[in-house]
Amino acid sequence: MNCYISKNKKIGNDIIERIEVFREQNDSLPNSLEEMGQNSIINDVYFCYWKIDSCNYMLWFGTYLGEGIYYYSDSKQWKDR
Repeated sequence: MNCYISKNKKIGNDIIERIEVFREQNDSLPNSLEEMGQNSIINDVYFCYWKIDSCNYMLWFGTYLGEGIYYYSDSKQWKDR
């Protein structure tokens, strides 16, 4: 499972970089991954994005049923949940 998590955190970090570039270029967060041309499914893994407010967002992917690894933009950290 650690390889799965590490691989998908790396993909998630690439998505986060794209979100931050979008923020810089548009002075706002995207409303969805699709708005910035990013597919939600990568290598059969579904990445979820939620724009919390004008400054903060979450990105996550599932690990087990009902469990996932979440990135919080306010703390800039991945956490198990």
